[in-house]
Amino acid sequence: MDKLPQVGQLIQVKRDFTEAKWYPSRVEDVSNTYISIAAPLEGGVVVPFSSGSKVRVQFEQPDALYSFVSTVVFRRSVETLRIYDLALPDEVSRSQRRQLFRLSIVLPVEYAITFLPEENLTIVPGIYEKAIIRDISGGGVRLVTDLQLPKSTKMNIKLLLEESDLTLTGEIVNIHEQGDQEKERYSYGVKFVDLDYNTQDQIVSFIFEEQRRRRRRELGKES
Repeated sequence: MDKLPQVGQLIQVKRDFTEAKWYPSRVEDVSNTYISIAAPLEGGVVVPFSSGSKVRVQFEQPDALYSFVSTVVFRRSVETLRIYDLALPDEVSRSQRRQLFRLSIVLPVEYAITFLPEENLTIVPGIYEKAIIRDISGGGVRLVTDLQLPKSTKMNIKLLLEESDLTLTGEIVNIHEQGDQEKERYSYGVKFVDLDYNTQDQIVSFIFEEQRRRRRRELGKES
């Protein structure tokens, strides 16, 4: 089958369709029957995938982001490495990589409202406020802030990625419910607007490099 990930390739995997969190992993072997991946780690502990469970895998190729659904067939160990054998997928889906791949992260940012769809005398447009980004993709971010904002609010976001200072234009497209740890804060899905290709590629490159760093740390190759 074309477009399967290659041995040694970094991937992301999640356990089922109800879980939002993706875990970094690596392809250890590809045969006529299985794709063998390194069991993902979280804090140095193996993330348990049960035999027979459905998993979703996504991986980057130069032209796009690819994903497929599979089933955990076997769980085994090779020396100190825990391996999950996944059934070969029936099909592999292609998506524009810059839009889909999302990284869970905590990044401090500043943002300023540029447009409010409804009048709010407590919010002053153009004034930069502090906030936190909880995840990022080439298409947008999840922004956590103390301010309650409506959908369609537009803003500028100042973001530092590696050594690049970016100012991005965004629009709130959805509002997320917060967990107990963030009762006093509001969480928004912000879509980037009028994002040029080079800036988008910078964001995507940062995401994949951060995934590589995390995987190397989990494997004990980076302090």
